[in-house]
Amino acid sequence: MRAIRINSLMIVAIITWVFISIIIVESVYAQANPDSSINKKLFNELIHKDSLIFNTVFNTCNLRDLEEVFSDDFEFYPDNGDAIYTSHQTHAEFIASLQKNFCDKKGSDKPKMRREVDLTNLQIYPLSSNEIVQTGVQRFYIVNPGEQDKLVEVSKFTRTWQRKNGKWKMSKEFDAFSNTFSNHPQDSLYYTIAQEDSLLFTAYNAHDLAKIKTFFTSDLEFYHDKGGLTTYVQNMQAFKENFEKNNGIQRELVPGSLEVYPVKNYGAMEIGEHKFCHEENGKKDCGTFKFAMVWEKTIEGWKISRVLSYGH
Repeated sequence: MRAIRINSLMIVAIITWVFISIIIVESVYAQANPDSSINKKLFNELIHKDSLIFNTVFNTCNLRDLEEVFSDDFEFYPDNGDAIYTSHQTHAEFIASLQKNFCDKKGSDKPKMRREVDLTNLQIYPLSSNEIVQTGVQRFYIVNPGEQDKLVEVSKFTRTWQRKNGKWKMSKEFDAFSNTFSNHPQDSLYYTIAQEDSLLFTAYNAHDLAKIKTFFTSDLEFYHDKGGLTTYVQNMQAFKENFEKNNGIQRELVPGSLEVYPVKNYGAMEIGEHKFCHEENGKKDCGTFKFAMVWEKTIEGWKISRVLSYGH
């Protein structure tokens, strides 16, 4: 590895970059979390852990450092626009892929890359005092000496962080390309999941609880930024109670918001926005929210195993 010469101009540039980053983080925190109980210290801690991931992968390759970032039951759902390479990876599989694709490669075979997170799009949604959802946009560049860094990926990420033994650790991450969203392929999988979504919410709008129950796995995990984590039984009870209010609650998918991506050897990811409306004090009350759902392809058909509902 060649030694890097640091001159006074580089030192000034680094100090300036750090100063500007602090200002940006302060501003982003105030905008993204004006009423949040999550404090500034935590916001900055997650940014630090985020940077640790990619410094480890692209530079140090000391993968043991990632034990401070990922929980033992961490699950990674990546998408790169190609069903062949998209997968649902566990903690062990994820670390092994980093070792193989980055750390084991030498010389010209080792990717020289850098990654940056768009702090202006970073959002945090508390689920409980011990769990939060974090969303954002990231960019990846290939770095070649003497050349301008080449942008090769822009993607959205959605993560859940859990506090375990006093430390915040990432438990799940969902990644999806955003630089290909305008050309999102409406292939057979897209239409399959779109159809399943339509059938589910046709049952929901008809308040048909018996039908709704068939769309979810028994080990359902539902993450709601206001309600926290709930199970299959809790959600079926919540549906029942909402329908008994007889307030005419209805759900509508926001046109153009639906995105569908394969999860290799598992199923699919569905991302979008939907609007819920009901009668409140004689008036129509509506709200539009974001969601992400993981569909598992079972022998009984397509079923939802994980849900993220946020932006409430």
